[in-house]
Amino acid sequence: MQLRAATPDDLDAYLHGGPEALASVLGVSIPAGWPEYPRVIEFTLKALQEHPGQAGWWMYYFLNREAGVLVGSGGYKGPPQDGTVEIGYEIAPGFRGQGYATAAARQLVDRAFRTVDVAVVEARTLPRTNASATVLMKAGFVCQGIVPNDQTQQAWLWRKTRPDQT
Repeated sequence: MQLRAATPDDLDAYLHGGPEALASVLGVSIPAGWPEYPRVIEFTLKALQEHPGQAGWWMYYFLNREAGVLVGSGGYKGPPQDGTVEIGYEIAPGFRGQGYATAAARQLVDRAFRTVDVAVVEARTLPRTNASATVLMKAGFVCQGIVPNDQTQQAWLWRKTRPDQT
């Protein structure tokens, strides 16, 4: 699986031409049900327009080039703050349960840890056992407990520390 950073041009293509336009730009098919959270597209476009130098700290497409399909998306919730970044991800319905989320989470962590700016990667999930919690455990995250969360009132906070920082 390949992670490809979103650009203002391809986000704009999606917003003005829909999945077909993005498929043409990326050279892959776009599955039904993606994106599950379309507001991320506009949010990311605005962030990239306001901070073009931060392109690597926002949204990525998860591509299966062999199959010629986008399987999901995710990325960081902005550049590192005090050595910490937070990741998020979504896998298109037809590709869930096939290891793509775990592979994507691992690649996002590896990318973050390759910079000197990141010592900790965090993620949040609903405060119950679910597929996202399983993905994060497989990717080496440790649950830190319940924290406040904007969208769901409460969330489990997951954390992974760069190995040379422990």
